[in-house]
Amino acid sequence: MRARLLRRSVYLAFGASGAAALVFEVTWTRTLSTVMGSSTYALSTMLAAFMAGLSVGGMVGALVAERTRRLVVTFALCELGIGVLGFAINPIIRSLTPLYVTTYYSFHESFVGFSVVQFAIAFLVMGAPTTLMGMSFPVVVKLFAERRGAAGVGRDAGRLYAVNTLGGIAGSLSAGFLLIPLVGVGRAAGVAATVDVLNAVVLLWLGAGAARAAAAGVAGIGAAFLATQIRPPAVPTFGYAYGRRFESAALARQVSSAADGAEVLFHDEGIEGDVWLLRSGPPGHRETTLLNGGKLEAGDDVSFALLGQLPYFTARLSGPVRSVLSIGLGSGRTLRRLVELPVESVESVELSRGVLEANRRFLSPELFSDARVSHVVADGRNHLLVEKHPYDVIVVSPSWATDVASAGLLTDEFFSLAARHLTPTGAIGVWVDFTMMDDADMSRLLRTFAKSFRHVTAWRVPSGDVVLVGASSGQYADERHVEQLALGATPRARGALAVALSDARPKPSALDDLNTDDHPVIEFANARSFVTGRAMAPAEAGLVDSGAR
Repeated sequence: MRARLLRRSVYLAFGASGAAALVFEVTWTRTLSTVMGSSTYALSTMLAAFMAGLSVGGMVGALVAERTRRLVVTFALCELGIGVLGFAINPIIRSLTPLYVTTYYSFHESFVGFSVVQFAIAFLVMGAPTTLMGMSFPVVVKLFAERRGAAGVGRDAGRLYAVNTLGGIAGSLSAGFLLIPLVGVGRAAGVAATVDVLNAVVLLWLGAGAARAAAAGVAGIGAAFLATQIRPPAVPTFGYAYGRRFESAALARQVSSAADGAEVLFHDEGIEGDVWLLRSGPPGHRETTLLNGGKLEAGDDVSFALLGQLPYFTARLSGPVRSVLSIGLGSGRTLRRLVELPVESVESVELSRGVLEANRRFLSPELFSDARVSHVVADGRNHLLVEKHPYDVIVVSPSWATDVASAGLLTDEFFSLAARHLTPTGAIGVWVDFTMMDDADMSRLLRTFAKSFRHVTAWRVPSGDVVLVGASSGQYADERHVEQLALGATPRARGALAVALSDARPKPSALDDLNTDDHPVIEFANARSFVTGRAMAPAEAGLVDSGAR
């Protein structure tokens, strides 16, 4: 009877362990991404580090399983170790800011070298618990092999794998859709750690007696308490996203130290990512900063005003402008200037509920009382796929186009979709982080954009970035007239707004080598530049005509 109970308990514990492992993977990756970013490179590196631990654990577990006769106790101790470490990993990740600063400025000039360092850091924080996770499978398989004999090994191994995988499915779903939205990232990891400790307590009680089970429980409680004594920065004080903003590690440490004392106005741990709204600086000069997934949502008001005004005036000179679609709310700068224009309706589409709430409560509450403005929580691309009606102006602001969500707004498929949603005299404006691109990437983006729009103008704005304006109307607006109207609406742009690439330039001979969903060259190039910096310094940057227009 006891043997049957123990066997069933091992099955259940192995399934629960799989669930906890996937909760850990989601929460640890989420916490690391506030520093390392959410590009495909960064996520692949973090996943590789997690899987490396499982692989090492599998090899170690096979050796241990051959050398011990107390397999139930071994499995229980693996679970206890995972739980004890699991309580501490998230606060440890957030406490390693000095390491992130030092490694960034030591290695970021070589993307390959920096990627290796990223992997090493991820493995440093996740290696021990993931190794214990990997050890569990060979230990549990050996346990059943000894009890049932060789004839049933394949069947039991298959069942164990299935139970563990089902647990992993449940864990990944519960982490993203239940635990993180309800209790936050840190507490979600705490729930997973508690599951592993409880596994250890039950298994030790059944396999080694009440005394050892009680000791495991005490160890788990102690680990949970000690984890609360780790004092990481209250807010994210450094991320690779803005490492390039500082000249040296010393300056980054100084700014990071000052940011640690920032006032937290708003914090949301939503499904889409962590959103922080901070206020810092000396009295009388305090500034508000919006962080979305560890990335700084910043920019000058003048450039973001032009992002809305340039396509608006381009369209207005060709026909009436009644409806506007704005994709990407950010800190609300562009939308605030759009509602100043004489339009009938503005749809604002933002993926992050946290960003929306930060604007509603602090940054731009007036945008939520304007009857002309409707706010939609959605992915901008999917919104266009669902909505059938056309717009006179579409404004697109990809925030740090280094991952699929934002860089997906710079592909041939998206531009084609947007073009189908413009009225015959409508225009689109797209923000491009030119300081992250070299000439080859910019030329590829221009060719991609030109495929969907008959007329294209690239405007250099005061921030040094580019606003692409496209239209397909029969008669395109005069660029000098558009510039005069934009400067009249935003006088501070005078002397800093210029046509970098005119629609009057010759059309490209071939529209090939594009940026597409299937081959997102710009997403990966931006992710590399995100770390290393551009191949061309901003002062030297100029839009070159290499087959673009």
